[in-house]
Amino acid sequence: MDPRRSQESLVSHYSQGIPPTQTHQTSFPQASSTTSWPSSTTCANPTSPHDIPKDRHSSSTTHTSGGHRSTNIPPRGVAILAGSAESEWLRIIQTIIQYTFKNPDLLEEALESPNSGVTCVGQSHRHFEDGNRGLAKVGQSAMKLLLRDQCYLFQIPEGDAEKIISDMIHFRNLDQLGRTTKLERFVRPKLYLRPTRRRNPLWLLKDDVQREDPSRTIARAVCAIIGAAYYDGGLEAAKGVMAELDLVINMPK
Repeated sequence: MDPRRSQESLVSHYSQGIPPTQTHQTSFPQASSTTSWPSSTTCANPTSPHDIPKDRHSSSTTHTSGGHRSTNIPPRGVAILAGSAESEWLRIIQTIIQYTFKNPDLLEEALESPNSGVTCVGQSHRHFEDGNRGLAKVGQSAMKLLLRDQCYLFQIPEGDAEKIISDMIHFRNLDQLGRTTKLERFVRPKLYLRPTRRRNPLWLLKDDVQREDPSRTIARAVCAIIGAAYYDGGLEAAKGVMAELDLVINMPK
């Protein structure tokens, strides 16, 4: 069932006489957005178009960053490769979400799936060990809080509010948003098996078992982008990105 149709049918009963003009200000301590790490950390740099392999399973791209060791990592794109647009990831994503990051390294972290082969990004050498998983958890919490805030302002009963929030943050809905907005083209998936290991049936079986459903990869990246916006500009920034992605409750007129 379409989450937005379900949402409209549920909230239509509460739209009369409820002026959504109130604002709800919440202040949270902001985490540091830059971290310096030793020069042995593997960092990723944007690649030029000719670095993108035509067959994502035939080869990987080698990334290096001044003085850091190189590593073979997959190109950006989960369902569709970014191709020649890969080097323009920052400009394109900021246009899609209509938000300009003060610290773009946060956004770059949000695009790195766990086990993508990248453990630090950007000029600040921002370090992370588990891809965008941490930012995704923060983003999901921010979404729940902001949606809960709307439910309170619109006086939506608890049972209906729970269903609305559950439908909107469900991974299927977030996956669809990531695909329709084309954000998924800039998400880096899990590292692929080396060619020598692809000839081993045991390694192929292990990789197949551990390979994540692409829809969950995309959904996590959408959550992580909202989490990155929260750390960069607070709840108002996260709310603005959610609005651009149609992740807000729209009361019937």
